[in-house]
Formats: sequence, C-alpha cells, structure tokens
Amino acid sequence: MSKDVIPGFERMSVVDITAVPFDFTSNAEGYSDDWRYFSQRVAGVCEYPTTEYVDGLGLYLKERIDHLASVRGEPPRVLEIAAGRGILSYLLNEKLADFGSPTVIHASDGDCDVRSYFHQALPHVRRETYGKSMVRVRPDIVIASWLYADYTRALRAMKVAEYILIGRVGHAGHSAWGIDREGNLLTDPEYARDGYVKRHLSWLQPFQISHQSVEGDMHSSATYAFTRKDLVVGA
Repeated sequence: MSKDVIPGFERMSVVDITAVPFDFTSNAEGYSDDWRYFSQRVAGVCEYPTTEYVDGLGLYLKERIDHLASVRGEPPRVLEIAAGRGILSYLLNEKLADFGSPTVIHASDGDCDVRSYFHQALPHVRRETYGKSMVRVRPDIVIASWLYADYTRALRAMKVAEYILIGRVGHAGHSAWGIDREGNLLTDPEYARDGYVKRHLSWLQPFQISHQSVEGDMHSSATYAFTRKDLVVGA
C-alpha cells in the first residue's frame, strides 16, 4: 500500500448503484440539475463510491484489520459514523466479505446532515449519535465521511486505533486535518500531540467524486488515515 497508485485501478467508473437495495433515482425527476443540490438533497450522498475507490479503501481496510488482529489476537471492530444512507459501509462490507474478512462494519446516522433521507437508509444503519455508537460498538477503526463537526478529539480521547477522514481537507474543522485556515500544515497539530500519525491515502484520490466536484476540480475530496503511533506498521 506504499505505492502512489495501486495497479489495476487505472480507470474510473461509478459503482453500479442499482446493486444497493433501494431506489436511487426515483426522487431525482423534477429537481434542479445543480450537482451539489442533486447530491445532497436528491441522491442523499456527499461522496460517490466509485468502484475503484471502494476496491482500494476495502483493500486498505483489510490490511489494517489483519494487522490489528495479529497485534491484539482478535478481529478489530469497525464503525462508520455520520454514515448517511450507509452506502459506503454497505459496499465496504461486501468487499471485506469478498476478501474473506470476518469483520462487519457497523454504521450510525445520527450526526449526518442528510438525515432527512434516513427512511431510505440501509438496514445496517442505526439512528443514533456517534457517542452512543462508540459506546455500543467500542470500535478500533472509525470511518468518517464529510463530517459537519469535528469529532476527532473525542475519537482520540477514546483511544481508537485508527480513524479515517474522507472529504475536502479542512472540512468540519481545519485542526482536525492538521492545517491552519490558510491551508498550511501546522508544526504541532493536535493529532500528533495525542499520539497519532497522519497519512494521506493518495492513491485513492483520483477515484474520489464528491458533491463538491466541479469541472477543473473533480477530485477535491481526499482520504486520510490517523493511526496511533504504537499501531503503525513497522513501528
């Protein structure tokens, strides 16, 4: 996973959303064609799960799950917070199953700003806050896509092994990403003081399409992993 691009992910295609068990397009007719409006208010998503992105993130998760299992002697628990309709964790669960992983990703929606579409959420998504989900699941790995508030301090206080942020860098709080308001890297970011190491999963970014994607800036969202120093591979 150290390469900038994973071989086999050279092309991009949007995942076949018809494979997800709900009607994705029934409410699109008659709405504005504005991309952001469509994404958040019609489709009810912030990040579109392209096939290659799901494959790549699934492979990364499988490697992290295997590493933590070898260190701790049991499969780690994984939770997606602010999951919205749960499309990402649904597809990642399918991918992990394809890899033969016993881990199932839990999901909660109580902190998501597209919650008006909760009635279309997938069955594995529970409507509860991230705090309640953390207590219930006690996750080792947390996935958070397009948070609208910075929960990363709480995640680090709970000593999760790793959390993965997905979205535009700086979204939901610059300090969460280790940058200032001008986008400059902080010399002493909070996550480092709390014993975490940041890594840009750069090979995934060419396959990311979000509600903020526009011509000339199609891949504005990114994926970063924040891992406890003692659990970094090779540490």
